[in-house]
Amino acid sequence: MRALTHPVRLRLLQALVLEGPLTATQAAEIIGETATTCSFHFRQLRKYGFVEDDGEPGRRERPWRLARMNNRIPGWTGDLDVDLAATASLKMLLEHYIDEIRSWWQQIPSYPPEWRNATGLTDMLMFVTPDELTELRAELDPVLYRYMERLEDPSRRPPGARPVRTLILAYSVDSAVPVPQTAP
Repeated sequence: MRALTHPVRLRLLQALVLEGPLTATQAAEIIGETATTCSFHFRQLRKYGFVEDDGEPGRRERPWRLARMNNRIPGWTGDLDVDLAATASLKMLLEHYIDEIRSWWQQIPSYPPEWRNATGLTDMLMFVTPDELTELRAELDPVLYRYMERLEDPSRRPPGARPVRTLILAYSVDSAVPVPQTAP
C-alpha cells in the first residue's frame, strides 16, 4: 500500500487503466514526467505486484501492464503498520480524487451538453446502521462492476464512451455535526 502513496505512481496506474500497456517513454508523454522517472516508478510498482513487464524477452523496449484491475485497501485491521499504510494510501487517493474533481469542474463548460447533463454530484444524508450501510454498499458494487470488463477490453467500449470515475464515499458526519441520539 505504501507503493500507492506517490502521486506519480497513481498517475502511472491511471494511465495504464486508460491506455493499456505503455512503455516508460509513452507513459512520460501522457503524465508529463520524464521517461527515467516513469521507469523508476514502474519498477517500484512491479516490486509490489501492481504492474508486470509486458515486453518480449530480449527486447529493449519494455511495455508495462497492470497486474490486476482491482486493488482493495483494507479497512482497520488492528495491525499498526498495515493501518498506517492504508491511511497514507487513502489520504493520497482522496487528494488525487479531489484534484480530478477540481479539474473536471473547471472543464465542464467545454463538455458537450449530453456530458454536462450526465455528470454531476449526488449528495444524500441517511440515518443507517452499520449493517444497513454494508448491505447498501453490497447492492451498489455489482451495478458498477457490470462496466468493469470495458477497462480490461477496450473493444467492449461503445462509441462515445469516456472514462468516468464514480466515487461512492460513505462516512459518518457525526464528528463534524452533532447527531441527535434517539432513546432506545
